[in-house]
Amino acid sequence: MSSMKIIAGLVAAVAATTWVVQSRHSSSTSSATVDRSDASPRTPVASRQSTPPLGSGRLQAQSALSPSGRLAQEATRSRNLREFVERAKQRPTEGGIAYAVAAMHYCQHFMQMSANYSSLAAEVGRSQDGGTAARRLAALNQLTAQCRDFTAAELGQAMSLRASGKWSDPILQLQGRWFEYSRLTDDQRVELVSATLAAKDPYLLHWLGPRIGQQQHNGETIVYFDNQRFGGLETAADWWAAWSLVPCQFGEDCSASSDLTQLCVFDATCYPDRQALVRSKFAGREAEFNKVLTVAASLSDAVERGEARRFFKSPTRH
Repeated sequence: MSSMKIIAGLVAAVAATTWVVQSRHSSSTSSATVDRSDASPRTPVASRQSTPPLGSGRLQAQSALSPSGRLAQEATRSRNLREFVERAKQRPTEGGIAYAVAAMHYCQHFMQMSANYSSLAAEVGRSQDGGTAARRLAALNQLTAQCRDFTAAELGQAMSLRASGKWSDPILQLQGRWFEYSRLTDDQRVELVSATLAAKDPYLLHWLGPRIGQQQHNGETIVYFDNQRFGGLETAADWWAAWSLVPCQFGEDCSASSDLTQLCVFDATCYPDRQALVRSKFAGREAEFNKVLTVAASLSDAVERGEARRFFKSPTRH
């Protein structure tokens, strides 16, 4: 979400720092207003049309969405999140409690951020560039409409709702198992990764994806995927960037998801889709950006096929 912790698109307000946020803090962008929405065709931030995450076509369309993938799509396209939450709560076996809680955290975060501005609409209107100001205002209107029907008391019940779903919601169950990952045997880790990939859930893929297969090697956290090592600052950035595109293939609408919307409102950096955001982090490094697209396609393929062992290459065998 912005300064901000975001997970899985709208879908993601439950406190996990994503590559999008990490790269924003490490970038050299100045404090001046920035309009990144120069991709063609131009897509307003508030648009609800789903667009493929990779314009190069390197990512192939995946199979039919999972039940939770359909929830993710519904959530990221929702115009009224309170109504979405009520519907999602009736679908706990599809991951509805996880998505309801994420939507509530998302609106709670937006309200908290809004409270830091005496007049957010006026601040948005002061954007130095007229096009950016229009996009920021559209994003602000979208966020306000999505969250306006919640009361503070309702949003305060998010954690109790989460607790009520821990036995019935398969996404919450999988998430809970990951807190024990460091204690598992190698075979148990492979089984857990297999179960996570099989769920094809955008929430888990965004929250967990970059951490799947992590191991310690000579004091460094690394990942081996398809015989390629990702570790250290340079390749770690590629890894996080590639994973940020994967949920787009499994239900999350990445043409105007929550990370983009809140970045536009609060940071005045507006992008038409997540691929444009990722591209901006590799400006002037086209080869590296193309590598990210290739890795994202391979990751999506691993998820689609449920090939957990692609994440467990031993460093000693590389």
